[in-house]
Amino acid sequence: MAPIIRAASGRGFHPKPAFRWLHRWLGLLAGLVLAVVGGTGALMSFEEDVLWAINDGVMRVGIPEGASALPLADLVARIQSQQPESALATLRVSTVPGESAWVGFRAKGKPVGEFVNPYTGELLGKARGAAFFRTVEDLHRRLLAGAAGKAITGASVVILIGLVVSGLMIRLRRAGLKYWLVPAQRGTAVARIYSLHAVLGVWLLLPLLLAAMTGLYWSYDWTRQLWHNATGAPQGKPVAMKVAAVPHAPVASNGGQIPWLAIAQMIAEKSARHAQIFLPNQPNEAIRVSWQGAEPAHSRAQNTLQLHPITAAVLLDQPFADLPPGTQLVRSMLPLHTGEYFGRAGVWIMFAGSLSLPLFFLSGAWLYLRRWRRAKPIRPPVG
Repeated sequence: MAPIIRAASGRGFHPKPAFRWLHRWLGLLAGLVLAVVGGTGALMSFEEDVLWAINDGVMRVGIPEGASALPLADLVARIQSQQPESALATLRVSTVPGESAWVGFRAKGKPVGEFVNPYTGELLGKARGAAFFRTVEDLHRRLLAGAAGKAITGASVVILIGLVVSGLMIRLRRAGLKYWLVPAQRGTAVARIYSLHAVLGVWLLLPLLLAAMTGLYWSYDWTRQLWHNATGAPQGKPVAMKVAAVPHAPVASNGGQIPWLAIAQMIAEKSARHAQIFLPNQPNEAIRVSWQGAEPAHSRAQNTLQLHPITAAVLLDQPFADLPPGTQLVRSMLPLHTGEYFGRAGVWIMFAGSLSLPLFFLSGAWLYLRRWRRAKPIRPPVG
């Protein structure tokens, strides 16, 4: 008969020490990377607000007395007179008084562009601070190390989920709401820091899990594929519809043959607050217009129009609200990740979650060093 092994305490196996060990070493393994990811995420939380604040005269212009925005055809003509060698790829316009337009010129990869005064057609250049935030984003997503950095941040996000789950398991079987939600006010410095570390984790449990789960969408191809398979959302970015080949159809060059007047009328009929017009790259491609009304659900809730390149006849009118729920979810991934999906309060909550990661790393490392120094054997004096 096999021997029966009983716990020394007689109370059975308790997993808490194992979770404590797992939590400690996962934090030491990925804590520094998560601190960088969290710190840069916090920096980007209010990127738009910062850019608007420091770009008066670029992103926002003064309104000349009695003036109105130029018609699209005139605006494009003035842009082309300043950049005759550059082919237009996209034009973003706004009906908000004083808000600048933005033009993108054809280039490898994403269009390269600058802001435009909608009343004069003057090119105003790029937004101040935009290059800084692109560097911060690259540090956030790839640690400035390309594909290798992206793999490291992706692994750290997986570890973050393990840290959240193991931290929760450590707190289980403890009674009292105060223990869970209020940090200790008395005791040693170690006890107070430990309590603050644990309670902060409880408060930010859901924001951290949401940030990790949505962040994994960009981390690996297989995780992105899982999201699309689970939601049934089509992969890839929206593209222009194909139409029957039209002789002499306009393409993204000087924009002169584009039916600007009809497009402007369509935008006005939709009461669009913002609209971005993507010019066709081939003669058999439609003009694609992404637009938003006065109160969109979030920045990625884009309605789509596909227009004939010659007549501007509507080939597709797709409101965001009419998309399948799975497609809406995938297109809302970034607002979910930043908290924008839940309004201004959501942005602040996710900002707190991001900012907590450096604090978790510092407090966790301090607690570990204190424990390590206390456990280190003391050598007897020599002689």
